[in-house]
Amino acid sequence: MKRIVYLIFLMLICSCHNSKGRKEYLKMLDYFGPELTKYFPSSDYVYNNRYETGIDTFGTLNLELFYVKFENNTAGLFDTVSKKYKNHVLLNNDDSLLVISDFVNIETLSDDFHNKKSKVLSTDLKKVVPNFWGISDEDNTTKTKLRKEYKFYVLESKLGNFSKKIDPDISSMPDSIMHGFSEGVAINAKTKDVIFWLVIW
Repeated sequence: MKRIVYLIFLMLICSCHNSKGRKEYLKMLDYFGPELTKYFPSSDYVYNNRYETGIDTFGTLNLELFYVKFENNTAGLFDTVSKKYKNHVLLNNDDSLLVISDFVNIETLSDDFHNKKSKVLSTDLKKVVPNFWGISDEDNTTKTKLRKEYKFYVLESKLGNFSKKIDPDISSMPDSIMHGFSEGVAINAKTKDVIFWLVIW
């Protein structure tokens, strides 16, 4: 039952000039707190432009996830982000990417994930990114489930327990990076789409 709820809650929400959407966005920023969402855009972007979000605060996969996606260089966000963040760029086909719960996709939701581990070739926190399964840009041929054109910028990541909903004794990650958070931005130069993300595991 929990996995069904997870699927429903992660359903993508689109909005355009929507005060209700803005209110929900502010609610999520408040839920995760300013330290974990400081790289996310202000609610003005959400109110005035079309956007897409993915949210999981159930901790079903022993993680919490929040992302917001803007398309086609919305309000110049692609130009701003691509100029501002040039260091530590990661390509979607980088084998050393650390994808949280990389074994999850729409077809495996009925599986038992309790003892599954993510495939990792590195334990570098600067390479930890979410699994974006279910997003409109989904591509199951990549580790991140995002289209191969995306590049990633991990802006901050730390080890530790950052959510009471996460069982400290369970993790899909190696023991040395068992729990923590990562936040950053993914950009697609072809479509000029931008995704801001936060994942806590």
